[in-house]
Amino acid sequence: EVPAGSKKVFVARIYVLDKDKNKIYSAYSNEIIVDKSFIKAPTLSYEKQMLDGCSEKGCTVDFGVLIKDYYNQEFGVKTVDGFELFEKNGSDYKSLGSNEVGGAVVVEVDVTTKKTYVAKAFIIKNDGKKLYSNYSDEIVISK
Repeated sequence: EVPAGSKKVFVARIYVLDKDKNKIYSAYSNEIIVDKSFIKAPTLSYEKQMLDGCSEKGCTVDFGVLIKDYYNQEFGVKTVDGFELFEKNGSDYKSLGSNEVGGAVVVEVDVTTKKTYVAKAFIIKNDGKKLYSNYSDEIVISK
């Protein structure tokens, strides 16, 4: 197993036993690289109709449904353990909470002002610490 936050290179070779039971090896295979040291930033997806039904002042938005790229679609394999949502204000980032994949980060959104949001994906390393991706692209939510 390749621990989160690391990268390993594997090669293989086969052998046969000669008549004296000595091993005769083949050449090494091509390298197989398993890289869990880089985590792809999540993709935030937002459509204005998600705010349909909001009052003039605001509504509740589940940002869990806005995060894409959590699973390898072909094999259904979890590629990250969760994400953290941030409100961006200039060059400052305020954490609004985090979750594990499939969970929700529910935020009361004031639709009278424009707010900018970004997210980071994370994996949890064997020591329990989180290893984060870069920030996602920004989305701006307003009515």
